[in-house]
Amino acid sequence: IAALPLISLLSIIWLTIQGETTQNINKFTLGVLAGFPATMFMLFLIYFALKHSVHLVLAILLGVIGWAIFLIAQKYIMAAFVS
Repeated sequence: IAALPLISLLSIIWLTIQGETTQNINKFTLGVLAGFPATMFMLFLIYFALKHSVHLVLAILLGVIGWAIFLIAQKYIMAAFVS
């Protein structure tokens, strides 16, 4: 989480250097914001699993599965509000 602002800024700078339009950079920024809650959930699951002595590989697998489920649920929830 601590690296997200720096990586995001570097990505925005890189996109600008590549000549991307402001609209594409806005889409990227919105994508980062939309993915943030799912990333927080994934990290929480990994932390919780490791705290309870779950093997690292399994903890990461649980986190990734939780991340995917969260993104799918978020997509349907957002579609219900936007439509």
